[in-house]
Parts: sequence; C-alpha cells; structure tokens
Amino acid sequence: MENQTTGISGEEEIQERKPPALCPCHNGQVMSDVCRQCQKPICAECRNRQHRYHDFEEIRVVAEELRNCILSMLSSGKKQAVLDTISKRRRMIDDMREQIQTIERNEIDKIDQHINDLHDELVKIHVRLVKGVTDAVAQSHEYLDKMEDTLKQTSKMYDDMDEMVSQSDDTDVVQRGFSLQRQFDKLLPTKIEVPMKTHAFTLKYTPGKIDTSVLKDLCGKIWMEIKPPSLLTPVPVSDFKEISDLCPTTDGECWVCSQYSTDIRLIDTAGGVLKTVSVGRGGCNGLVRADNGTIYVSCEDKSILQMTTDYKISEVQGSLSFTPLRLAFDPKRKDLLVCGLEKGVFSVTEQEVKKGLDAEFELPVGIAINSYGDICVADSKLRKVFLFTPDRRLLSTCTGSFEPRRMSGTGGGNFILTDSLRNDLYILNRDGDT
Repeated sequence: MENQTTGISGEEEIQERKPPALCPCHNGQVMSDVCRQCQKPICAECRNRQHRYHDFEEIRVVAEELRNCILSMLSSGKKQAVLDTISKRRRMIDDMREQIQTIERNEIDKIDQHINDLHDELVKIHVRLVKGVTDAVAQSHEYLDKMEDTLKQTSKMYDDMDEMVSQSDDTDVVQRGFSLQRQFDKLLPTKIEVPMKTHAFTLKYTPGKIDTSVLKDLCGKIWMEIKPPSLLTPVPVSDFKEISDLCPTTDGECWVCSQYSTDIRLIDTAGGVLKTVSVGRGGCNGLVRADNGTIYVSCEDKSILQMTTDYKISEVQGSLSFTPLRLAFDPKRKDLLVCGLEKGVFSVTEQEVKKGLDAEFELPVGIAINSYGDICVADSKLRKVFLFTPDRRLLSTCTGSFEPRRMSGTGGGNFILTDSLRNDLYILNRDGDT
C-alpha cells in the first residue's frame, strides 16, 4: 500500500494481511458485510437475525469509503485549520477561567452583604449559600477540564487516523472508522458555554422577624439548579443477550423476553429475577398484559401463546402466515393487535386471525394503546408513526428523522416512543405532536 499520509515515496510497502475477522456472536462466521444503521461489521447470520431490518453492504466497499473520507480529513489544509481552532479554544478556556473567578468573588461578596444585613438567625444559612456557589464554580471548572481533555483527544485522533489508514486492514478500518467519524463530529464545538447561573438575592426582612418561607424558597431554587434530578436509571437484566420486549405489572415489577431465549422472566426494579417461565417455543418477540392479568407472548416460530396468573401456558394461535413481533391488547374488543413481519397489523383471537388496521405499512415493529383506546403503530422502514382512533380509523401520521421501534401508551393519553437511531425517547400526544 502506498503511504499517502506521510509523504514517503519509493518502494511499495508489503504488509501481511490478517486472517478474516470472525463474528463475536456467531463462532466461525466471517464478518463480510457492514450494517449501515448500526455502523459495524456483521456476518451472514447477523444479517438474517438481529440486523434483518437494516441495510448492509460489502465490507470492502465501506472500508474504501472510510479510507477516502479520513484521508480528506487528514489533508494539510484541514489539519492546520483544526490546530488553529484548538489554539483559539485554549485561549477561550483561559478567559473563561478568569471570568469564573470574578463571578465567584462577586457572588460570595453579594451573599456576605445580605447575610450581614439580616438577623442573627440568618447566619445559619450562610454556609449553605456559599457552598451553593462554590459547588457551581467547581462544576464549571470540571466542565472546562473536560473541554481541555477534548482538545487532547482531537490531537490524538489525528495520530490514530494516520496509523489506521496506512496500517489497518478492512475490518479494522470499519470497526474504528465509524467511531472516529462520530468523535470528530462531536469535538471542537462552535462555542463554549459554562453551565453556571448567577443569583441575585432579594430578601425582605424586618428587625427581629425572619420570613422563613422566603429563605426556604431561595435555598430550594439554588439546590434544584445545581443538582437536577435524574430521569432514567439503567437496570441490568439477568443474563439475556438482548431484550426484545418488556411488560410492566401492576405491582411495579416487569416481565421481559428475548428473541434468543425461550424463557420469559419477571424482574424487580433492581433487575433481580423473581420468576422464570419457559414457553417451550422459539425466541420471544413481544409481550403484553391483558386487564385480567393474562400475559400474551409472540414467538419466532409464528405462534402466539398466553400465560395465566398461575403461570400456565397455552396456545392462542399456531402456524401463523407471518412472524409476529410486538403486540397490544384491546380491552374494548378483547382481541390482540399484532405486528406481522412485512405483512401489516392483524387482529388475533383464539377463533380467528384477520386484518386489524387498514394502512400502507411496510415494516410495523411497534404498537401500543393508550388510556383512551387510541392506537399507535411504529413502522421502522418508513420511519413513520400511524395514529388510529379507538374504532380503528386512521387519524394521522407522524414522519421524522428517527427510526421508531418500541412504544408504550400512558395513562394521560400520550405515547412514549423509542428511536433506535439516536437512542432517544419521544412523547407523542393524541394529535401526533412530539
């Protein structure tokens, strides 16, 4: 391979190629393709299973694309521009540090001035107010430290790119190239914002009388701004290779399933397994709970099972003409609405299987019903969400730059939707607005 980045000319470098990389999920399978959505190498087995809904291309083609892209990023003009930007950002960081120190002095002076004007009882909150500002300053310094680390990572990234383009094989280029591209897009923001707010304190008081409600409100605002609550808490779920679906119970627990396991498991809020039930079929794609406590399970072998509250398994439908994915229970009609792989959405009972919703679906993968009976369907191939009325008439559609997958209805009539492209959560109202 001719060295295009260091300028070395002459003899062509001959490197011994590594043997083809094998898939870590499927032993013995060569990773010969690349999943465009997931941006990683895959084998033939991966294409037919967890990546079957995605676009893929030969690994050699993608590696060549990344090599050309990275060589363009390494061009002398662009590299010098990035180095100049790094220098400017360092000067900005120094200026911001000076401003933060000034803010710190001014804020503590303001606090001390108010404290000296108040009654002796107000002195008790002095330490707490100063700590609020000090913590905010510490967070700001921590933020700028991270910015400095980012600048160091940028410099190191160019070294990594140079090494990868000149010395790596196709698999290494694909495995590392996408990651370097994403990192490059995130580095060197156009502006630096320090997440610290200043506080102007206005306290009304009378000698000998303290308005404790004002003080409580003031301190509460400070702590809320410094320590915002966490909305999401990750919970590890036993040893499942991949979670296909989950179904909460009325007791704060949750049933989970995987397309790689014939078991469904009941877990608590810490991820501990409370109960394991084997459905005795292929992997499980979807779960839903009916209003009487019955759990319905869609299986890879084209069947739908039900589990009663005493954990007894029976068949609702077997040998379907489609592979059932996610499903929803309609408490009004007492039937299941089931997403069929590349087939549409079906109404399923023990007596019959028929078309459930009338719309032009291509790959419906998620479905939910809210507290009003409205129905929401996610089509990942069309990247579109369909909303239906309780009597199953198409109400509206929502199209965006996302790939909708799982969803759930809420008690307030909204829908919570997951986006597999950005790992984001969306909340949709009954009109389809996010």
